[in-house]
Amino acid sequence: MSKFMTSFKFTYLGKVKSKSFIIITLLLVLLVILAFNSKNILNLLDDDKNIGIVTENENIYKAISSNKNAYYGNIGVEKYSKEEAEQHLESGEIDYFIEINISENDEINAELFSKSEIPTQIRSGTKNLLDNLQSQISIQKLGLNNTEIKELNKQSTLKEKILNNSGEISDKEKNFQLLFFTFIIVAIFFIVMTYTNQIAMEVAVEKTSRVIEMILTSIKPSLHILAKIVGVFMVALTQVIIVILTVCFCLLIFDAGAIFEKFDLEVTSHSTFLIILSIVFWLIGIISYTIVAAVLGSLTSRIEDIGQSVMPLILILLASFYIVIFSYDNTENYFVKVSSYIPLFSPFTMLFRIANNEVDILSVISSVVISIIFIVTLFIIASKSYKSLILKYEKNILYNLKGVFLRKNA
Repeated sequence: MSKFMTSFKFTYLGKVKSKSFIIITLLLVLLVILAFNSKNILNLLDDDKNIGIVTENENIYKAISSNKNAYYGNIGVEKYSKEEAEQHLESGEIDYFIEINISENDEINAELFSKSEIPTQIRSGTKNLLDNLQSQISIQKLGLNNTEIKELNKQSTLKEKILNNSGEISDKEKNFQLLFFTFIIVAIFFIVMTYTNQIAMEVAVEKTSRVIEMILTSIKPSLHILAKIVGVFMVALTQVIIVILTVCFCLLIFDAGAIFEKFDLEVTSHSTFLIILSIVFWLIGIISYTIVAAVLGSLTSRIEDIGQSVMPLILILLASFYIVIFSYDNTENYFVKVSSYIPLFSPFTMLFRIANNEVDILSVISSVVISIIFIVTLFIIASKSYKSLILKYEKNILYNLKGVFLRKNA
């Protein structure tokens, strides 16, 4: 046990003190803090915008002034003559101005002026505002009473129901789940890639420098690889705990409710379920990729071949990530469904299905169980073949791997 702890401490402390761990953890903490302060950051970045209104119809200006927040948000509106508006636009006192005229047929004709590209929000807000004004003028022209106006403006009702065992979720809750999921898969992607390269490189360095031969004289190969895997697992767990503590701290310090309200987000029991499973799949992903990386690293006889050795694993990682990215508009496609049960892919694709509330609890449990079985089986194979792999110095990676299986079958 003391030998295992020595190897474990060496792996764990070495990685926790490494620059990559510190940088990635600080970045995750910074992202969490920025997310909880996003409202204040956006307010700082948003310049005060002002719009000038050029019209001879005082009622038009009053209608725009009273309804500007619905179409423009916190943007100032002021009435000017055409000459004044042009001067203020040139000097930068206003950012845009709208010249509005009403024809003899009571049709609104307007022009939107700006010195630079007009943002979509301003363009669409202006169009919606003018359409609303035109509708009001048409109603007055037709002499409709309040009852007729209500009938004219009556809208259809559409309700959404998700008929599965996960229950129904609101749009706000789904927005939060997708936003949280996006953050998680990006974090998993970069963390797994970092640990994969680290563990493979560490094993390869021990092998090529012949240090492993001295290590294996004092500790069993199975204990050595177990110590490395558990060490990396604890490093990942440390990272998760730091992020969770940061989230808890931000929830206590910052006004999370205002942030969720601004971005139309909501956290409920379904979201808590996603957060817990995100941690589970985060750890499953790191352990799975770490074991495979350790085996691939032991296949390498030269440091310069480590990239070639780890490349298949990196391609699987990229494939998992891109299956999700390219399936945002089609969450129930064939690739997502099938890959959500395949180890190495499921930490991404199953979480994606959970975030969209399109999977039942039995499917989630099945995916987790399959991944655990894969991890246990892979570890047994890795621990049995590690000694023969780590002491082989053939330059051909495929030859080393083939030799292991032939020896086992012999």
